[in-house]
Amino acid sequence: MKKLSLLSIFILSACGTVFSGTTQDISIDANVPDVTIFADGAKICTTPCMYPIERASGSVAIMGKKAGYEDVVIPLKSKINPVAWGNITFVYSWTTDVVSGGAWKYTRDGVYLNMEKKNMQKAEMEKFRLDSKIRHFTLMNYNQLQLEAASRNNGQYTASLSKLSGIPSAKIQQALLSSPREVAAVEKIMEIAH
Repeated sequence: MKKLSLLSIFILSACGTVFSGTTQDISIDANVPDVTIFADGAKICTTPCMYPIERASGSVAIMGKKAGYEDVVIPLKSKINPVAWGNITFVYSWTTDVVSGGAWKYTRDGVYLNMEKKNMQKAEMEKFRLDSKIRHFTLMNYNQLQLEAASRNNGQYTASLSKLSGIPSAKIQQALLSSPREVAAVEKIMEIAH
């Protein structure tokens, strides 16, 4: 009887839900302070912030609003949570993960919003565009940049970011090694760039 109870608990447990939970903490920041953040239209926080977003299939629209700036919307897409594959053969467990949201994981843990001032002058616009390219490159290539920094390898990603930003590769690697998340890395790179 005990073995049957343990087996039923194992079969009915949902790996994605048990190991990852039904929410995912998302770090949100912007190039200007105090941006009001909305997720699918609901106000959730003011930057910088960390917010637990319910896991689900599809995407969540993260919007930033601030007086004097253009609104920015970034989709936060989800994919299958690798942990959920652990119970694919047990239909009840898989169903629990799908219903609870544990079967999904957002593709990134951080969102960085580039808020653009309304009515910018040409010089301001050029600086903003360069800063945006540096931020975007750092966010999109964070994992590769981290790997190169950890191995002290001045690879193609570090070299490209160095060329784009004008920051020496060694300083980029220091910033990356001391940044636990994507958004923190962007902030450190931008501090060095200015």
